[in-house]
Amino acid sequence: MVSIYRYGFNVSRTLTEHVSTATRNYLFSMPAISGKKLKGYLIYKGVSEPPKIHDLVFLSSKCSDFNERFFEIDKACSALNRYGVQPRYPNELGIKANEMQKAIEYAHQVRDFELLAAVRKEVRANFEMLCEKES
Repeated sequence: MVSIYRYGFNVSRTLTEHVSTATRNYLFSMPAISGKKLKGYLIYKGVSEPPKIHDLVFLSSKCSDFNERFFEIDKACSALNRYGVQPRYPNELGIKANEMQKAIEYAHQVRDFELLAAVRKEVRANFEMLCEKES
C-alpha cells in the first residue's frame, strides 16, 4: 500500500504542472489514498469492517475514538473531501494549479500525521520480519 500511496502523490504532483480536464480527473486520488490510510488505522485498531464511506472527516472522527489527536488533521480532511468526487465532473468544478498544490499539501499532512506514520513503521517492520522468516 505504501508504494501505491507514493505513486499517487507523484502522479498528482506531476499533474499540477498541466492543469486540464484530464489532470483534474486524477485529483480525486489524493482523498482516496488518504481515506485508505485512515481506514488502515481503524483496521490496525481492531475495527473488523471499516466504514464504506469516502468522507474523510467522518473517517477521521472514527479514528479519534481511539486517539483524540486526530482533530489535528480535521482541516486537511475537510479540504480534501472537496476533491473526492467532484473532479470527476470538471465542468462543475473549476480547479486551478494552486488549488491542486494545496490539495497535495493537505494529503501530505494526512500521510505524515504522527499517529498514522507510527502505524506505517510498525506494519513495515512486522512485514519485513515475516519476510525474513519466510526466506
